[in-house]
Amino acid sequence: MDGLLYAAISNNMAEGIGSFWKPYLSASVLTEFYEHPPLAFWLQSLWLKVFGDSIYVERFYSLFTYFISGTLLVLIWKQLGQSVKTGWLPLFFWLIITNIGWACANNMLENTMTVFVLLSAWVCIKAIQKNNITYFILSGVFLSLALLTKGFVSLYIWIFPVAWFLIFKSHPFLIVFRNSIILVLSTVLPIIILFFASDDAAHNMASYFEIQVVRSVTSVAVVDTRFSIFFELFQNSLPPLSIVVLILLFSIKKSTFREKISQNRKLIYFLSIVVFCGIAPIMITLKQRGFYILTVYPFVGIILGLVAIPFLEKKFNSYSNNSKFKNLTKVLSVVMLIGSVVFASFQFNKIGREQNEVKDTYKVIELVGRNAKINICPSEYGKFSKHGYYARYGRISLSRKYNQDWDYFLVHKNECIPDLENYELLPIKLETHDLYKKK
Repeated sequence: MDGLLYAAISNNMAEGIGSFWKPYLSASVLTEFYEHPPLAFWLQSLWLKVFGDSIYVERFYSLFTYFISGTLLVLIWKQLGQSVKTGWLPLFFWLIITNIGWACANNMLENTMTVFVLLSAWVCIKAIQKNNITYFILSGVFLSLALLTKGFVSLYIWIFPVAWFLIFKSHPFLIVFRNSIILVLSTVLPIIILFFASDDAAHNMASYFEIQVVRSVTSVAVVDTRFSIFFELFQNSLPPLSIVVLILLFSIKKSTFREKISQNRKLIYFLSIVVFCGIAPIMITLKQRGFYILTVYPFVGIILGLVAIPFLEKKFNSYSNNSKFKNLTKVLSVVMLIGSVVFASFQFNKIGREQNEVKDTYKVIELVGRNAKINICPSEYGKFSKHGYYARYGRISLSRKYNQDWDYFLVHKNECIPDLENYELLPIKLETHDLYKKK
């Protein structure tokens, strides 16, 4: 549902309805959308403006963000002193984490935020290693963009200089303190400038803080315990974690086990601090969802890769020099690519969920036309997926207030049949609805 609403808002923005600081869903609900910062909506609206109004545009936008995120993951792997040739291992671990494919398919804001978080992390590691102030400033700017995408859950990158100091002690503390201040200021100053430069920006940010931050901490509860988010991390990481455990179990009797298990120990400690800091702040609220921590999973993939690579690197090197293995790899890659394309083609125009609702939406839009306004039953008003479908596919507004100026009335399962003296039932066959029109 969330990704559907985001797509509808982005599409409206692409068509000039709503603006960067005042995103718009429909005339009856969320006429000004301040639940999240607006950068991802705007970026997706550019794609929709260039490539057209299609569900496949938003799908390819999400896929593109994952391509960029995967590339950045491998670049971070290299920046940490590992070989690019083995970069596929942490990439593979990241991709098989449970929530990753789901988020890509469902147009989550975290897809865009992950790009900016990884850009910030990659540049920040460079900044630390080279002690380069310019890189710290650039890292902060990227983090500022992440903040404008999904808010405060991205700010754990601030811990990088301190965590590196605690593990590696490569620079004096005063240098680390200076670098941390530069990183923080480079993140915050662009936001402050926007806040004071534009009344619309200030209203957007203040509204977001009140709706999404203050209310989440003070009143909204989704889970029973504040530690649920850590259980979510463990549960979603089980697929790659299980593979790494098996690798370790098969290697535990070898004489070199102790040496290999500690080979990347410091990097693992450093990234573990980063992951912890990416999750721990969410404990202040009982409004916790698994996709809130999607940006930490690339680092989880790298950690697991660092654990596994000492036990696999020798075999990788021997295989990479084997021409038969190279040819087999190429053939398998082509077969997997063709298989993926064929599978995807069979999914074309298939409805994945709420089939009856979506089918009815298309039929109603075809009859009433785009930009129409429809009254609905009060019991249906709280179903935001319904608002999302009509807004995304027909820019149609739905109201529960029996607006007398609106020509149409959509009834779900005879729940609230309108006054038949004023409305007539239209001869359109819907799955679970009836559509009435004013006489």
